[in-house]
Amino acid sequence: MARIGPPRNGGYRVWAGVTSVLGRSAAGRSEDVHAPLFPADESARLDALARLDAPGTGPDSRFDRLVRVAARALDAPIAVVSLVDHDRQWFEARVGLAAGETPHEVSFCGHTITEPSGQLVVEDAAADERFAGTPLVVGVPHLRAYAGVALRDPRGERIGTFAVLDRRPRRFDERDLAVLADLAAVAEHELSTHDTETAHHELVAVERRTRLAMETFEEGIVFQSPDGRIVDWNTAAGRVLGLSTDELAGRSSIDRRWRCISADGAEWPGDSHPAMVAIRTGAPVLGERMGVYRPNGDLVWMRVNSRPLIDDDGTMLGAFTAFQDITAEVTFEQRTAALAERLIAAIDAGGVGTALLDAAGRVTFVNQALATILDAEPDEMAGEVLARWFHPNDPVQRQFDEVLVGVTGHLSADVCLASDRPTDGLGGIPATADARWIRLNLTRLPLVDDEATMLAQVTDITVRRHLEADLARSEELARVSLDVLEQGVVFASPSAGVMRANPAALRILGYPPGSDVHGALTGHRWDLLDDRLRPLARDEYPVTAAVETGATVRDQVLWSRRRDGAYVRLRVSVMPFGWTDEVVVAFTDITPYTRLGAPRPADVFHGAA
Repeated sequence: MARIGPPRNGGYRVWAGVTSVLGRSAAGRSEDVHAPLFPADESARLDALARLDAPGTGPDSRFDRLVRVAARALDAPIAVVSLVDHDRQWFEARVGLAAGETPHEVSFCGHTITEPSGQLVVEDAAADERFAGTPLVVGVPHLRAYAGVALRDPRGERIGTFAVLDRRPRRFDERDLAVLADLAAVAEHELSTHDTETAHHELVAVERRTRLAMETFEEGIVFQSPDGRIVDWNTAAGRVLGLSTDELAGRSSIDRRWRCISADGAEWPGDSHPAMVAIRTGAPVLGERMGVYRPNGDLVWMRVNSRPLIDDDGTMLGAFTAFQDITAEVTFEQRTAALAERLIAAIDAGGVGTALLDAAGRVTFVNQALATILDAEPDEMAGEVLARWFHPNDPVQRQFDEVLVGVTGHLSADVCLASDRPTDGLGGIPATADARWIRLNLTRLPLVDDEATMLAQVTDITVRRHLEADLARSEELARVSLDVLEQGVVFASPSAGVMRANPAALRILGYPPGSDVHGALTGHRWDLLDDRLRPLARDEYPVTAAVETGATVRDQVLWSRRRDGAYVRLRVSVMPFGWTDEVVVAFTDITPYTRLGAPRPADVFHGAA
């Protein structure tokens, strides 16, 4: 029987090194570390620790088996059985950790024995003020996660802990803590009774529970020996790989029966499988995407994580590998990528200029149609700000910047393109006859990535702009021509009223220049008499007759009441305007030419027409 105690000098003792890193004062305390509190019955706890005896069973002891089981069951690189006295903790068994002891004040286990629940979970030590500054976190072994359960002697005194640790932040769920508690119970039993047979049965029960826990995972899990042979696995592993128990047992990663490929379809050599790399390098291999052909020819895609298992003396014990079937995810990605390629091909072949822009307005994608419209090459446009092709004095430059900064989410505008031609001197935009124009629709995308923030669509409207300019000039010419005529001309319709009347029409009808005559001349507000002074019925109005018959009413002589109530004699012609109800009304004042003796209204206008 060998008394349990800290390792002797010459083992893995690191007290002096850790003390040096901590910068301990002469009094032996650290000024930078939050030391854990001690239990109120510390003296009784230390007495219980002093009374504890256990056999020195060497590297194959039950404690060593327990920590290996813990590391395997909880997928943790480090597992320990520690005993904690007033100043330090030492490890009766450990896996994945070189140190044989650490100071009490920097230990996680020193905190565990003070927890009322007897359990301590730290998901991210770097974010926990109790441990963030300790050398075990900021330096080797760079610990980040911890889950520990206090170990008690038969009298209930907390003498140590059973714990697992990880070098990455992680969560420990209820199942993990239940497995850890079961293993801690076995360790407590071993510490107190040294009953080998009982401990063996307890360990078998723990392994049975561990096996049950492994079987609950949907991910396939295998353990491979240092030469790559599969020595243990769960049911999900066979299901994912499409292999039976007999086909899995003993198969190595370098077995030629494996047909594995990488994401690009290239063959994946067996010696570079994640497990083989983890065993060879001693470092975890995480997040690898691998395709494996099942014996029936089906291709299954997996996300693979592999972690080496290393004994405390540095011996490579093998590697745990977990793999998840992500075939549906990969298939969706491939279909999405194919759809995107087809969409880009369709956009590239389309006649509408299209570009994707990043947050700075730079071109990340451009189709040939847009490059042609802007008289550029697609390669020339890549990475350039789209507004470079706009005329610098076009107001769209400011609007474009507003979309970039998020003031507006959409822009639709006619844009003048940059030109070396002379400008019209008004705002610096080229004269219409010389300019090239586009219609720009710019929209911020609701879902964006680092490269595509906005969608720009462009059509060439140069011809349209020139036609609009020609039309505007024609309309201006027509307006000037109408304004100088002595004949009254009105554009009107029964439904819309008078849309336009030239100055001569207003003057003849007695309206001041610029008057709004909407509603006049087309209905009851235009008082008309025939040559015998009979009021016209509604269907006899020349406008109504022209609209209903579709024929031109020519040279109809009528008496029309002016705005001041006097009558004026007119020669009226009305021409329908296409398939709408619009008409052109032209009339001339012939009052002075009325023959003597002809019927006249009582009040006839005698002013100058």
